[in-house]
Amino acid sequence: MIRRTVRHGMSVWYRGSEGGQLHQALPRPAVPIALTARRITVTPLPTIRPLLGLILIALAPASAAAGVAPQGPVTLTGWAGPAMAIDTNRGPGEALFLLPASVRWRPEASRERDRYQWRITLPGGRVERRPLLPTEGPPAPVLSAPVPAGAVRNLRPEAVRVEVALIDPVSGALRSNPLVAGIDQFPSPSSAGGREPSGPFSWGRPLEIEPGGAGSLPNPGPDGWRFVRVAGTPDRSGFFIAATEATNRQVAERLPGFDPNAGRSDEFSLDAPDQPAINLTPDASQKYLGALTENDPAGVTYRLPTRSEWEVAARAGRDTEFWWGNVPVFPEGANFLGPEPGEESDTTVPPTAGGGAYGANQWGLRHSFGNVAEWASAGEDGGSTFVRMGGHFRTEPGAALDPTIVDDPASTGPDPFVGVRPAFTLDAEAGAALIRAVLDGQSGLEDVAVAFDPDRATSTLSGTVAGEADRKRALEALRPLWFLAAAVDEIRVPSRSAGRLASIGAPTVPASPVRTLGRRLLRLPLPITWHDPLPVIGSDWWLNVYGPTGAHFAHRLGSAEPGRPTVLASIPVDLLGPGRTARVALSLGTPAGSTSDAALVTDIATVTVGP
Repeated sequence: MIRRTVRHGMSVWYRGSEGGQLHQALPRPAVPIALTARRITVTPLPTIRPLLGLILIALAPASAAAGVAPQGPVTLTGWAGPAMAIDTNRGPGEALFLLPASVRWRPEASRERDRYQWRITLPGGRVERRPLLPTEGPPAPVLSAPVPAGAVRNLRPEAVRVEVALIDPVSGALRSNPLVAGIDQFPSPSSAGGREPSGPFSWGRPLEIEPGGAGSLPNPGPDGWRFVRVAGTPDRSGFFIAATEATNRQVAERLPGFDPNAGRSDEFSLDAPDQPAINLTPDASQKYLGALTENDPAGVTYRLPTRSEWEVAARAGRDTEFWWGNVPVFPEGANFLGPEPGEESDTTVPPTAGGGAYGANQWGLRHSFGNVAEWASAGEDGGSTFVRMGGHFRTEPGAALDPTIVDDPASTGPDPFVGVRPAFTLDAEAGAALIRAVLDGQSGLEDVAVAFDPDRATSTLSGTVAGEADRKRALEALRPLWFLAAAVDEIRVPSRSAGRLASIGAPTVPASPVRTLGRRLLRLPLPITWHDPLPVIGSDWWLNVYGPTGAHFAHRLGSAEPGRPTVLASIPVDLLGPGRTARVALSLGTPAGSTSDAALVTDIATVTVGP
């Protein structure tokens, strides 16, 4: 049987041994046609194009198709996770890694587990056959391929390559596609619980704000505050402002003695924890903002918005009187006195996104008009004169544009229905200083340079660090800074020598003398910078010491030492060189008897051994 695909719009003419003929018009699109003839004639349909003539196509014998690998009944779709190390009873002390493969079974695939066997091609080309695990079989979605641990340990990461496939135990014919595993599928000392990418490493997504526009920060600040970045223009600086007013709960947690009912004679119920805070004077508002500053782990300094900042943010940058236009009455936009969509009586509504039936403006600010009035500083320099902005739930809509100036910081003004909406300034220099403060004091990050783009709420790190682990550590250290939407990695890591898996640093503590089997040794912690990816966990690492006359001493590292920032070296006193120096290096799998041994995986480091 031979399969051929014929283009749509053509006809296949079949001439059998008896001279008969069969005409089959092919549908659109092209479909495979099974033919048993040795020769066919193809001609276009007369209704589609003029007759072009007969074309003879010589076909190979049907047996020639036998070399094409058939589609297997099982598909290995990918790896379902990292390999797991286990010990088994198969052979004395044999250790295995179980590689979990995701499996898709075709309907025609046999459901008998003894019809399948693993074919495992190990590094170096050795092939093993292994049965399915006793607890696994069709039609399970995951099967575990058993890989001998000794076949992948003590290899450089680039040499770890394992190919697995399901085969027929009798004929050896493939029952699935092959699947290849590299070092990333095996655990290593630096990746307990999973391997992390080795850079460039960035996180988050920068804000995308049009000039003069605004964007919401993705992360909440202290006490659940949500902020909006208002980008600067040639006429004004950018700033950050809260998306909502402060609630009674937020103020009470930071301002001892706060009472929204103090001194009030009205009968409105305005003291629920989630209602907007009222009864705040400029003095009390600034005390609250000071307490918020003291409790912000990111180091942000909060303040009142200026009058011009408040107006820009409340109107979402528009030139109209309100963010919805010039008509004061807009029941869906502001909680003023008059028609209201959600309240049965005069009251305030929670400022959160789910509170009330009032929408946010185009920049994401809620209740910028109405609900409660809000304090702003009257001067651009944040001076001692204050102004009540935006009106409140007892304000006639048309009167909301008439701000009230208050000179007394201990007064709420004409009524107690006034609260606060925090703001803060964080320009490129101030933001970079807060980010730098997080990195200061962390070993290995002293040379990292910091930049901050406030309109994108993004930090960019550059400079040089010793290794990939330091690069990742620097980026991860910025995650607690809630005002960042993203961090960008432009850090450079010096290229390591080919085949080098670690670098040995200078010791920072003195050595301790010991005597083992009559030999005087010095125990010395050595700083190590490891270069990901490292060899498979369980590999043998050796520390080698070379004397000035060529003598050699080696000892195996402890099983938990690879991947740690220091290893404990044992250095024979009789191998010390001039100035109490020692030449040391790490090797993989076996001791390295000379400084040119192929097993070495670090450069030869000369370290000074203190007394």
